[in-house]
Amino acid sequence: MPLPRRHRLRLAAFLCSLTLLCLPDAALAVRKARVRAATPLLRRIEAPQEVLRNLAAGTALQTSDQMKSGYYKVLTPDGTLGYVSAGALAFEAARPPAGPNPVVPPQGAATPKSPAKTGRSHVPSGPRFALRLFGGFVTYSAQELNTQLGLEDFKSALGAGAEIAYSLSPTLAAVIRGEYLSRAILASDPSQTPAVDYEFRLNALPLAAGVEYSLMNDPDFQLRTGLLLGASPATKLSAIATTLPAPNETAISGKALQAIIKADLGWKISSSLGLFAQLGFRYLKTAQLVPAAGATGDQIFRVAGGGSTAPYVPVAIDLSGMIATLGASIHF
Repeated sequence: MPLPRRHRLRLAAFLCSLTLLCLPDAALAVRKARVRAATPLLRRIEAPQEVLRNLAAGTALQTSDQMKSGYYKVLTPDGTLGYVSAGALAFEAARPPAGPNPVVPPQGAATPKSPAKTGRSHVPSGPRFALRLFGGFVTYSAQELNTQLGLEDFKSALGAGAEIAYSLSPTLAAVIRGEYLSRAILASDPSQTPAVDYEFRLNALPLAAGVEYSLMNDPDFQLRTGLLLGASPATKLSAIATTLPAPNETAISGKALQAIIKADLGWKISSSLGLFAQLGFRYLKTAQLVPAAGATGDQIFRVAGGGSTAPYVPVAIDLSGMIATLGASIHF
């Protein structure tokens, strides 16, 4: 004789509960807890750890009654099993003991003191470092340089570089950045008789360090803003008079202070690989510079009309302007 429908449902619920109680990491659904702050849900606690997804603050969970290596096994509202750090959970009832056999101190013995809280934010398990490789364009207005050289072409350059970020907390990271900027221009100076052809080469190697703050930390998308400060120890402009005999290269070079404000939008393809786009503004400018040594064709850096004996005109290399790059990131 078949069981009534309500009896079948009760039997199914009993069998499901019995299955959960038999899980090797202890029973689930014995404690209720909520996530204190955004934290990752791990597939396993043994290395290498794999993040299933991030749990938002306030997410209700069912947990095991035993802690293992600082983690509790949990069941999410949608039925996903995983592990969450004990420090990220707030239990609705009294917190369960750390193990199956809690140690009771002998009568009269001093009660062990709980370790003092450090006040540091919980840093999620998983990748802490990110290596970002990028390339793109920078725009600038080197008006002083263009005026002296009689050009209008020094207003953009190609750039490529890398950033290394280290997560200090779920929302804060320290960043080190290095890149290479380059621009080459062919031009002629008709003010000289006969006209002289030049090859101009502009190069800079700016370095910076700073911090980033995460405005959005979705499992798939991240939005970061950052402030970096540094310098360019090798900012150089060379003018090679290609139609004149050697020595025909005149150069000005110097150090430049740098400041960058930027925003990154990242897309995480997997737990270790992502893509990102970056937009920002850079301040980078040298002091007033003059050539260290003369060469044939150096009249382009001298007072106009003064010939080869006229004094040099001091000019600054100003690469301040917008940054627009695309790149890939590796997380480890």
